[in-house]
Formats: sequence, C-alpha cells, structure tokens
Amino acid sequence: MDGTMTAPFPSTTTVSVTATTFASRKTKTMGKRIATMTAALTSARCAWGRFQTPTSPGERRDLCASTMARCWRLGSTLSTAMSACVKTGRLTCEEDQCLVDEELIRSVQQNSLRHGWTSANYSMFWGRKLKEGLALRTGTFLPQTMTYNMKPSLLRPVLHRIPMEFDARYKPEWEGLISGVRDQGWCGTSWAFSSLDVAQDREMILSGQSSITLSAQELLSCTFPRVDCKGGYVENAWGSLKKQGVMEETCYPYTSGRSGSVPPCTLESKHCKKYKTEPAYRISSKVDNIQWEILTEGPVQALMTVHRDFFLYKSGVYNCPQTDAQDITAMHSVRIVGWGVDNSTSYSPVKYWVVANSWGTTWGENGFFRIQRGTNTCGIESFVLAVRGRKDRMVKRSIKS
Repeated sequence: MDGTMTAPFPSTTTVSVTATTFASRKTKTMGKRIATMTAALTSARCAWGRFQTPTSPGERRDLCASTMARCWRLGSTLSTAMSACVKTGRLTCEEDQCLVDEELIRSVQQNSLRHGWTSANYSMFWGRKLKEGLALRTGTFLPQTMTYNMKPSLLRPVLHRIPMEFDARYKPEWEGLISGVRDQGWCGTSWAFSSLDVAQDREMILSGQSSITLSAQELLSCTFPRVDCKGGYVENAWGSLKKQGVMEETCYPYTSGRSGSVPPCTLESKHCKKYKTEPAYRISSKVDNIQWEILTEGPVQALMTVHRDFFLYKSGVYNCPQTDAQDITAMHSVRIVGWGVDNSTSYSPVKYWVVANSWGTTWGENGFFRIQRGTNTCGIESFVLAVRGRKDRMVKRSIKS
C-alpha cells in the first residue's frame, strides 16, 4: 500500500475569518448579507467582516449555516458552534491551511508536464494542518551566523571523472553501505536524521561495516542544550557526534516520532558502541564540488526551504514554486546521494539531484525525491555539509551501566 488515496474531508486553502455582529436593518436583503460575508471570508487578510441581519431566528440560522458551509469549503476549522453563531452573531474560522490540498493536487496533475513532477494525496497527512507539517515534518533551524559563514573546504574536482549520472547506492565499492530512508514521524527532527544518516554512510564506507543505524533518540534526548520536537540546529548534531558520539538505534530506539515529545536522557543496561565523527566541514555551492564530494567520499547533507506543495510530491523532478511574502515555509535538512538528467519531458533535458528525505518510504520515490540541479532551487545548494568518520578504538567504546 503506497499510502495514497482520496481524502474523506475537504482540504483546500483556508483563511481566517471572524464575523460578525448582528444588527437590525431590515432594508438589507439576505443576498447582500451573504455576499458581504463571502467577501469577508475570501479577503486576503480576513479582517473583521460585518453584515446586516434580520431579527428572525430562522433567518439567522440560515445565514449562519451558509456561512459555516462556506468556511468549511475553504478547508478551515470552525471554533464556534451553530447555536453560538445564532445567539451571538459571531463565527470564527482559524487561520490555518490544511496540509492536503486537493485543488493543488489537481493543478499539479493537470500540468505535470509543465511542473515536471506529479503529486499524490498521502493519507498520513490527512487531518493535519499546514503549520503542523512545516513544524513537525521538517525541524531544521537556519544555522547560526558563525556556522553559516563557515568557509568551504577547498576541493579540486577532476571534471572529466564526474559522470552524467551517479547514485552512491549503486557504486560497486559501496554496495550495501548506503543508508535507506527513515521516518522522523511527527517530530521536527530533520536536523538530527540527516546528520546521522550522512555520518553512518561515511562510517560504513570507511569501515566496510554494513547496517549501521545511529540513534536519533539518543541525539535528541542527550544533546545539550536540551531540544524538543520544535526543531534544532545541524551544528549541534555535528558537535554532539564529535564530542560524545552516538550509539546504534537498537540500543536506543526512536520514540519521539510517535509521541511528539522528547523524553529525558537515559542509558540502558547494554553493551553498546559509541560512534564519533571528525568535525563537519562545508562544501562549496558549486555543483561540481558537491558532485566530487559525493562521488569520492559519500552522501552529503543539504538544507532546503520546504513549501506547501512539497508535501504532495510523488515523482519527477521537483522545482520550488514562485512565492510571495505571505507564503509560509520551513527549513528542512536532507541527504543528497547522487544526480542525473531527466530526458523524459518534451522540453530540454532537466538536471537533478537525487535526495533522501526522512518521511518514510511511502512518500515520493520510495522515500527519495529528485530536485533541479544547478539552479539552487529551494536553496538546496546554498549550505552543504559533510563529515569524515573516525576509525580508532577510543571512538567505538562500549557503554556499560
């Protein structure tokens, strides 16, 4: 089952509306009153909307019903009941868009050739608000100034050795040594998952040991300063991996994705290895530098901006939409594992990155997505980090309680 089907509830764009105070001017017609209310519902800022209403309870009830239906069609959540509306003349819709937007899904599907990608209606997002998705399905803060201004490492890519297409998962020497896709659940932990997955990829490549899965829960619960499901900094993840190290998932299972909270740090009574890394380093935003690092050392971490339509991605080469100042977005961190060229469209070939997300394997292309390469769409090439594993006995020490 791919997790996609038709949503059982309306899920189109919603806006916030608070309406109205009843007054008694019988000269106004019901049509004008409803028209005024509709205009208020669809206004950009959804400011206070006022309309005149009859004194008849029946007419009040009809007007409240039509207004509530309009609010529901907009995909909003009603915070007042019908009885309260009839009694007080006030009806409130929350300003919070639904995460699943059937109208947007249809638009992408109908224009998939122009967009370059297809969309899907994922059941895991049903009943969730956009703000929930942006907060809990992403969770990376913009790096602090010192980190963001880190100078890139000087690489000397041999351009003729960079192939047109490459995927670290299928490099013969690395077979079985590249991580799959995990699911962060409903906890803003992409900063942790992307860091750990890059670290374990590099560790497996370095040691030749397969099936290393580092504990996201330990990183969350035992990192200082304490974090919660509202997000974190990638530099804190790399700092913790360098100083304290992280044990494997089997020793410290992940629970925050289901619970939505981060429990205090506890070390179980097991003999568990601790894996550490060298300090993280930055890769230049030049495409050939990123390619060379992946080709020679392994997958890298990248930060990107997530827009509403990204949640609906199913297949193809994604490109960030044009937005305005009112659009809400979030910062996300992901793992780039390769690149290629899409020749399937009737337009010119499209260059892309192959990227691992952290939303499970039912989303996108088995948990991965492709995104335009060389245009810095969504900021995917703006801040790229990598790390080297460490292969000394002091690093992989047993933890005994």
